Amino acid sequence: MGICKAENFFNEIIKMKKVFLIEDACKKEYDYLKNSYNTIASLKTGFSNYRNYLKQVLSYEYCVEGQSVLKILLNIFRLNNQEQLEYNKKKQRQIVNERSNLRAITDVDKYLNISIQLLTSSSYYDKILGLCALTGRRTAEIACSANMVYIDQENVLFSGQLKLKSRELKAYKIPVLYDSKVLIETLNSLHKQKPEFINNPPKFHTVAASDLSKKIKKIYVGCFEGTVRPKDLRAIYVELAHALFCKDRKIAKQQYYSDILGHNKDDAAISEAYVDFYIDDKNFV
Repeated sequence: MGICKAENFFNEIIKMKKVFLIEDACKKEYDYLKNSYNTIASLKTGFSNYRNYLKQVLSYEYCVEGQSVLKILLNIFRLNNQEQLEYNKKKQRQIVNERSNLRAITDVDKYLNISIQLLTSSSYYDKILGLCALTGRRTAEIACSANMVYIDQENVLFSGQLKLKSRELKAYKIPVLYDSKVLIETLNSLHKQKPEFINNPPKFHTVAASDLSKKIKKIYVGCFEGTVRPKDLRAIYVELAHALFCKDRKIAKQQYYSDILGHNKDDAAISEAYVDFYIDDKNFV
């Protein structure tokens, strides 16, 4: 059984008509999550999965005894101040370390060809990884929320961004690393294949995260330095997209990253987390 049980938890608390019962249930679920995750980073991810799911199925207007149930839940499923401080410090150290030890993308053609081949695989997970590599979207976005509309062969209008931190984000233009029509068709067929994951990232994460992590380690051997994780596909995408599509050299690389990843323009630190790779391929023009 996966750690994330947000859907089961919601089905329990939605029946409760007393605030103290909801708070007791939250305390038990909170303790369960704290005991299940080994690091603050993984605990934060666990909390985020619960928060994202609960925000999808509850509105602030749903109240018990005059109190917003969603507000109660969101106040509980979060890192405390000390944990958040520790998480921020570790994240900053990781970013500084990665900027000093960028990994080389050594065979761009091989990387792109593998990613393109994954689109026609019979494996649901292979298709997700291929779409992530060629569009730069997160695995949960591809499986649960992404929508792409054709602009031209190299660009699509993307909507379905996750991790918005309550801000609104309209559909925006992104470059893609393969024929946009094929990518859109593959994405649409993927959603039909597993409709149970649509608008349910916590369920997808519980079911798919482990398998995706195992698969990706076997797929991209010889394309770049180091062991690959699904999140690395996003960092490789922005590096390749910048090299292929960014013609305005007045735009800093990190700003270009932010633009095509849909980050808040006021949060420059996020784009720094994707400066992980550089192109070291003599055949790449």
